[in-house]
Amino acid sequence: MTIRSFLLSTIMLLVTLSAWASERSPVCESEGFKVFTDFQGGNIAACDFSKRGALRVQIEPENTPINSSPWYAFRVQASEKSDLRVVLNYGEFKHRYTPDISLNGAKWGTYPADKVDVKADKSAAG
Repeated sequence: MTIRSFLLSTIMLLVTLSAWASERSPVCESEGFKVFTDFQGGNIAACDFSKRGALRVQIEPENTPINSSPWYAFRVQASEKSDLRVVLNYGEFKHRYTPDISLNGAKWGTYPADKVDVKADKSAAG
């Protein structure tokens, strides 16, 4: 998997231009990118940007032990069209599904599984 080609989300990820700007505060941001969960179904535990510019997202289950399946949905707003590497960290839980992605919020598709690099113990994907 190449660093340049990795944009993902299991349920939702939108890479947007400023036309989709949100009035709410981002969950995290760096120069050129803002991450939001301010929509129905939006959820992540935390996020930050590495020194190399990759988006690191912490994924946790909604409710354990009843439902220990981590789920997430987030939207990325970009100030200009850009590639972004996304790394999902599940901690003690496991990566389970190939992410779905949308670049416009209307047309959705499953991200190519061969471009998702899953750690051997499934605790992270990137």
